[in-house]
Amino acid sequence: MQIAKFAIASLSMRDTILLLLEAGPIEGIMQIEKLVFLSQGVAARRANFMPSRFGPFSRQLYEDMAILELLELITSEPCNGLSKPELAEEEFCLDYLLGDDERNEHMAGLERHRYSLTDKGALWVSQIDDYVAFLALRQKHENS
Repeated sequence: MQIAKFAIASLSMRDTILLLLEAGPIEGIMQIEKLVFLSQGVAARRANFMPSRFGPFSRQLYEDMAILELLELITSEPCNGLSKPELAEEEFCLDYLLGDDERNEHMAGLERHRYSLTDKGALWVSQIDDYVAFLALRQKHENS
């Protein structure tokens, strides 16, 4: 178990997100942020999390989610509207990223999304799994 923790802790944030989605769809980006933050691996350290009123916030995570969607490794589909904590989190994020006019325009079109792995993403995850197994075996061999 300790070996697997080491191997998983060395993954990038994008790979960590994909592995989280392998377990099933996740509703809301805040849930993904919290799970990446709790992973306490390299991905969490690279994400430069900032404290916010509703948990950890990472601008990098939002950018990586957009990249994963553009690469068609994940999909997002609208589900019920944003929860109050998610609306507040989104406003906090937008205050940090945008001016007032852009923020107001963005807030008007907000929806809560359910994120899922695509078939292409599942193939990528199988390669990540192989990499994690390789790292675990290498560490085991080095410790022998």
